[in-house]
Amino acid sequence: MKTQPPGRHANAIKNDLLARAYLDILAREDGVHSKSMLRAGSGDPSDPVEMILDDLMDTPAEGRVSIRPDLAAVAVLTARAIETESGLTRTLRRGTPVISIATHTPDRVDAVHRVITACALPSDRIVSTSDRQFRVGRDEALIIARDGTEKGHKPDSGNEAIASALHARSTIIGIAPEPRRQLPRDLIRSAEYHLILPEIDESALALVVEAVTGRHPARSIDQTTVRLLDIADLVLALRPDRSPDECLTRLEELVARKGEFHSDGPALEDLDGYGEAKDWGLELVADFADYKAGRISWDEVDNRGLLLSGPPGVGKTSYARALAKSARVPLVATSVADWNSASYLSGTLQAIKDVFARARKLSPSILFIDELDGISDRSRLRGDYVEYWSQIVNLFLELLQGIDERPGVVVIGATNHPDAIDPAVKRAGRLDREIAIQKPDAKTLASPLEQK
Repeated sequence: MKTQPPGRHANAIKNDLLARAYLDILAREDGVHSKSMLRAGSGDPSDPVEMILDDLMDTPAEGRVSIRPDLAAVAVLTARAIETESGLTRTLRRGTPVISIATHTPDRVDAVHRVITACALPSDRIVSTSDRQFRVGRDEALIIARDGTEKGHKPDSGNEAIASALHARSTIIGIAPEPRRQLPRDLIRSAEYHLILPEIDESALALVVEAVTGRHPARSIDQTTVRLLDIADLVLALRPDRSPDECLTRLEELVARKGEFHSDGPALEDLDGYGEAKDWGLELVADFADYKAGRISWDEVDNRGLLLSGPPGVGKTSYARALAKSARVPLVATSVADWNSASYLSGTLQAIKDVFARARKLSPSILFIDELDGISDRSRLRGDYVEYWSQIVNLFLELLQGIDERPGVVVIGATNHPDAIDPAVKRAGRLDREIAIQKPDAKTLASPLEQK
C-alpha cells in the first residue's frame, strides 16, 4: 500500500506536463479552441519557432474562450497528486489499480470525478458509479464519489460493489473529503494508492491563469493571496479577456476584500461594559500582534479558547466582531443551529469540519461559535438520540483539542446556558476559560450617548 506524502516532490513533476495534458483534454471536451497547453509546456517559450506558433494559434482576447478556472485548478491538483506516485499515470490507463483520493473539501469531489473520468482513464473504459455486478474480463471502472453530505456516505455502505469490482479485476477509485470516514471500508482496506489532493500554490495558480488567458503571468503572485484564496474565487477573478497580470491583480483585490476583518462597528477598545472579557480580549490583541510579527510562537499565546456566557442581548456576537477588528484578523462566525440545518448526521459533521477548516485556512483568525448550548451534554442524553448527539459532541471535542493542528486559530464559544454544555468542552486545552458577561448598567448604557 502506498501513501502519498503531503508535500510535493521537487523533482517529481517537470513543467507540469501531465497537468497540461489534462487541461488540453478538458478544453477539447468543452469545445474550447485555444493553443495547446501541453505544447506550451514542452519547449522554450523564448524559442523563435515557439513564438511564431504562439502568434499563429493565439485567439484575440475578445473572442477567447477557456475552461472554467475552478475546473482547471482541480485538474492541475489532480494531475500533481497522480504524478507523485511513480508509474500510476500508466497504470490508470493500462492496469486496474484501487485508489482513494482525499479532496479535503466537499466542493472539489465532483470536479475530481470529472477529471479522473475524462483525463486519467482511457476513453473506452466503461465507468460505473452504481452498485451493480461487474463482469470478469470487461474493461470497467468503478468510481465512488462522496462529498459526505448524504446519509449513505459512510464506511459500511457500498462494500458489496467493491467486492464485485475486485472479483472482476476492475479499476476502483474512491473520491471523498475524508476517505476513511466517507468511502466504503473495503475500498480503503484494498487500496494500493492513497492520494491526497495538494493545496494550490503559486505555480499551480500561474498554470491556471495560463490556461484561462493563454499567457503565463509575468510577475510573481502575492503569497497571502495564494494562502487565503478558495478555488471558487478563481471563477470571479480570472477571465479570458484579461491579461494574466490583470487577472492576478483582480484576484488579489477580491481576496483582500473577502471579509478579512470586520470594518463595521466599534473596535474592542471602544466598547464599554465587558469587564473581564474586554481585558482577556485586549491581551489576545497584543499576543496576535506579536504572533503575526514573529516575536512569539503560537505556544506562547495564552488566550486560545474562551467560553462567553450571559443572558440574551448582552452583546456576545458584538464582542467577537469588535475583537476581530482590534486584532485585524478574520472572524469566522457560525452557530450550532447552522450545523444542525443539514438533513443528515453526516451533513452536520461535515459542516463542523468545514468551519474549522476555514478558520485554519484564514489563520490567524477567530472562530466564533454561537448557541453552544445546542450541543448536548452527553451525561443527559437519553433514548434514540444518544448515538446521534454523541458523534457530534465527540467530533467537536476532537477538533477543539487539536490546538497544535490549528495554529493561529482562537475559538470563542457563546452560550446563554453554560450549565447545559458538556463539561469536556471546558477542559484544559479546549474552552478552558469561562467569562460571564453581565447586563450593562445605566452608566454603561449612557456612555455612547455622552461620546456624541
